[in-house]
This record gives sequence, C-alpha cells and structure tokens, in this order.
Amino acid sequence: MPVPMSVPAPAAAPAQLDGLGQVTALIRDGFAGLPRTHRSPRRALIWAFWMLGIVGDGATTLAMIRSGEFVEANPAAAVGMGFLGLSGYVVLASVICLFFAVVSTGRPQGPVARVAVGFLLLVAAGKLFMAISNLLQWASLA
Repeated sequence: MPVPMSVPAPAAAPAQLDGLGQVTALIRDGFAGLPRTHRSPRRALIWAFWMLGIVGDGATTLAMIRSGEFVEANPAAAVGMGFLGLSGYVVLASVICLFFAVVSTGRPQGPVARVAVGFLLLVAAGKLFMAISNLLQWASLA
C-alpha cells in the first residue's frame, strides 16, 4: 500500500499589524534607519526637506520677533513663548519636529502608517511654507 507523501505546511504569512502596530513599526524603522541616512536617497531627501523647514522657520521667527517689528501671530505659540521664552519655545518646537522628521523617514507597513507619513510630510511642508512666508514678509518691509 502506498504511503501518502506529506506535504509541508505553507509558511505562515506574517501577522498583519493593526494601526498602532503600523505606527510603532514606523517609529522603530525611522530610528533604526538613522545611521544609514546618508546611504538612502529617500531618507536624505526627507531629512533635507525637514531641515530646511525647521531651520528656516526657527531662524526667521527668532530674527523677526527679536527685531521688534513683528509679534507672533499664532495665539497658541504666543502662549508657549510666554511660558518658555522665545528661544525656549523655538527649541522645543524644533525638537518635536526633529522627532517627526525621524518618524517620517521610516518605511510605512500599511495604510495607517502611510497616512501618518503623509501627515508628517504635510507638517514639514507647512514649516517650509512658514519659512518662505516669513522671509517674504520680512523682505517686503525692508
């Protein structure tokens, strides 16, 4: 009597991550990728985009408010500046944005993570827009 050949079971598919798992994996990958940022054109481009926005917005905000000709138009930022001082607020906002930059360089592993990266890149675009807007406003008064 012939013996049936045993067929190996198919390899188990990796477990699908829920939304929080996707975001956690994104954060982990962003931080794990920091040492190789210079070898990844995608990560380097995202970092350049963020850094232009962070440095540009921070520097123009500091220079414009310290000139005495401008005040902060964002009421929430004005309250933060009241508590932390101008420099303290700019440093805190920059550190938060640096965290966002690291996370946005991670490789998204699902729809929730892709939406998170898209949102973070919109924040970076807003920072860059504010830097350009500040420069144009400052130049128009000179």
